[in-house]
Amino acid sequence: MRIKQSLRGYNNSKQYIAFVEYSSVVAEEVQHIKIEIGLREEVERPVGKGKIRTLLQDAFKKTTVLPEFGIPVMAFEEAYAEKTRAALTRRKPAIRDFFDIFHAVKQLKLNVFEDQFLALVTKKLAVPDNSPIDLSSQRKDILKAQMGMELRTVLRENDYDNFNLDEAFGLAVSIAERLRKV
Repeated sequence: MRIKQSLRGYNNSKQYIAFVEYSSVVAEEVQHIKIEIGLREEVERPVGKGKIRTLLQDAFKKTTVLPEFGIPVMAFEEAYAEKTRAALTRRKPAIRDFFDIFHAVKQLKLNVFEDQFLALVTKKLAVPDNSPIDLSSQRKDILKAQMGMELRTVLRENDYDNFNLDEAFGLAVSIAERLRKV
């Protein structure tokens, strides 16, 4: 891996972004990873301990290239509350936000209509500098255009095939409607 762009501060030093790149054997081209660190707000739930590993394997030995190691992790519900805020308000919409929420609801059994979850999303939306909720048809068109290049290229075929943008967008609309009532 090589550092393409060193960590750089934005938004009055409340957000830091860096880019690394690597030569992919699978895609046979250089791939990029964006590293983003946000310092806009305090976490609402206790930070837990998790483990991380790579799927990268030595082609000859069939063993993982890097060992598994521990990292601090944001609470499940809080991570998805932030993802929900991003889906609803991100200035430049990102298909990954809608996929992640859809996947969490379908596969991880996240209940996005639970009162505690909606209260957490409400807190995330109250943080200064969020854009207003935007679930316009133009936003959906942008997401649809991102399906091939920004989603298909990073998902396993089965996960991509099981994703339904109309259903995911409808889910976001339903969440926004419930938030107006909270």
